[in-house]
Amino acid sequence: MRTIKPTTKTRKAKRGGKNAQKQPKYDAFCLLLRQHLGVEVVAEHRFHPTRMWRFDYAIPSHRIAIEIDGGVWIEGRHNRPKGYIADLDKFNNAAALGWRVLKFTPQQQFTMKALRLIQATIKGEDENKSTK
Repeated sequence: MRTIKPTTKTRKAKRGGKNAQKQPKYDAFCLLLRQHLGVEVVAEHRFHPTRMWRFDYAIPSHRIAIEIDGGVWIEGRHNRPKGYIADLDKFNNAAALGWRVLKFTPQQQFTMKALRLIQATIKGEDENKSTK
């Protein structure tokens, strides 16, 4: 008897080939930041001229990147050695290109604290001073 395996994206589709599914440019987080901060926020922003690196979210007009790192309690990809080293390479290159990177967990993403920090970063302020 032949078993049927569930279909998954092909390698070509994962890289953005002709079979790739289009990612939405905006999502709830983008819309929230646009509404509350009045800035254009883009999901899955490719920032490097030659590498395929993408930021989870970016505010290109201010060169601010927002990364959402899941799996912090279960040693997810960002906490294991190979993923951590890859992240260092990505974020160091981003800094060399003038990007400021803010990192949040999914639990922190939609909090007022995160929103205030993003706003303070846009204004070039220390978030701790602006809330006192």
